[in-house]
Amino acid sequence: MASTVTNAVINALKQVLPTERFHLPAPDDPYCEFDSMNDTYRSRINGLLEPDCYFMPENKEDVATFVRIVKPYALDGEGRFCFAIASGSRQLARGCNNIKNGITIHLGNLLGVEVDSANDIVRVAAGELWGKVYNKLREYGLAAAGGFSDVSGVAGTALQGTPAFFPSQEGFICDSVINYEVVLASGEIVNANAEENADLWKALRGGGNNLGIVTRFDMRTYKQETIFGGIISYSAVNFELQIEALVAQLINPNPALDKARIMITSCIDTHGKEIGLNHVYVNEPASEWPREMNPFVQFSSMMEDVEIRQQTLAMAVEEVDHTYMARGVQDRYLCINMILPPDYELLSRAWNEYSRTLIPVYEQRRRSGLRNTMRFSMSLQPYTRSMMESSARKGGNSLGFNAARGPLVCMRLLAGWSNVIDDGMVMSMLENVTRSIKRYAGGNLRPFVEGSHSEYDASIGHPDLEDLRDASIKYDPDRLFQIGVPGGYKLTTGNQL
Repeated sequence: MASTVTNAVINALKQVLPTERFHLPAPDDPYCEFDSMNDTYRSRINGLLEPDCYFMPENKEDVATFVRIVKPYALDGEGRFCFAIASGSRQLARGCNNIKNGITIHLGNLLGVEVDSANDIVRVAAGELWGKVYNKLREYGLAAAGGFSDVSGVAGTALQGTPAFFPSQEGFICDSVINYEVVLASGEIVNANAEENADLWKALRGGGNNLGIVTRFDMRTYKQETIFGGIISYSAVNFELQIEALVAQLINPNPALDKARIMITSCIDTHGKEIGLNHVYVNEPASEWPREMNPFVQFSSMMEDVEIRQQTLAMAVEEVDHTYMARGVQDRYLCINMILPPDYELLSRAWNEYSRTLIPVYEQRRRSGLRNTMRFSMSLQPYTRSMMESSARKGGNSLGFNAARGPLVCMRLLAGWSNVIDDGMVMSMLENVTRSIKRYAGGNLRPFVEGSHSEYDASIGHPDLEDLRDASIKYDPDRLFQIGVPGGYKLTTGNQL
């Protein structure tokens, strides 16, 4: 049952906004829209938080009205009312896009993809997913620097430190946003770009939900032909060879690979079987691998249903989603990211610690006759100098990465499972792995904060917090988005709440 304060907020909103925008629990209705909203979350952990109400605006004015009305309740000094912001509902960090009690403003009805081919711009409403954007741009022979899952939301990825599909060419997704249409804490609707509110524009490029509610993203587009590649699977005994190849490419980069996407992953399935997956593509309409890709494509793939081929970006991101996560299945997820130097010994020790800690659990469960639903993966995403130089050319961001600090590797540990009784065990195992890796890294662990990126929680890196905090003070002086929106990385504490 909603609290007295939350009921007062809902009633105040209903005085000025259409009733059909609100979705509340209806325990006796098996077709309740509220329950359907809970089921849209990629992680069951977030879906089960269950707010007192979902508010679904139809336009930016609805969002502005919402902000103006809830603000005094959220800032009453007693902490009795808070709200969450959701769009694609694919972010995995607990509480980043939903809230227990309070209200979740869900932007899923803010839809529209408008292509301005004459000016090389696409305008994308905050509720859209990348699959629709890629398919719309394909009609014009264009693409944008987008995500690598077709069901990931544009909003989450364009406000966090999410690499573009071809990161060495395009940098981070947020780097290609040339204008944010954003509702500020005052309820004012403004544009943030290189000429107008430029400090807000740069802060939003990686600033998450700390500065306002973005209702539209205007992004650069570029000419795009078909691409070549796919996902190659191989025996995990070869994973160390791939770590070695990845480190070699980062330390002595081959410029020909700036047109490539390379991410290597070690996956452990529900049976405890470990395999390697190389997510490899080149941004050209090739019919075979360029020789520079040989270190990453030397294996015959073990997956018969994934073909190495010439394809569109839209086809590639759909394939990625089918491979990495069971489409339509809502499970529990935990993701931990670390930013590490390209050091072979460190990365190899990290992978061995991951395998050594996790795989024996499967045998223990088999001996106990327990059904296992746990899956784990460790992914290594290279952050090349070219990637950081691309960010700088596009005006920079608030993520804190730069080419002078050298190339880096983002290590992502991801766990997925179905049974709530396994929560404690999964979290403890990943924490143990993380603690060991941090011990190995010592002073080489790059400072980072954990963001709430839409597909896989991306790190914000080593942000210039002073610039972000200055923007927050200027555009949200009462700290509505620090106090009233507890989910995600908060500038006032530096912690994931």
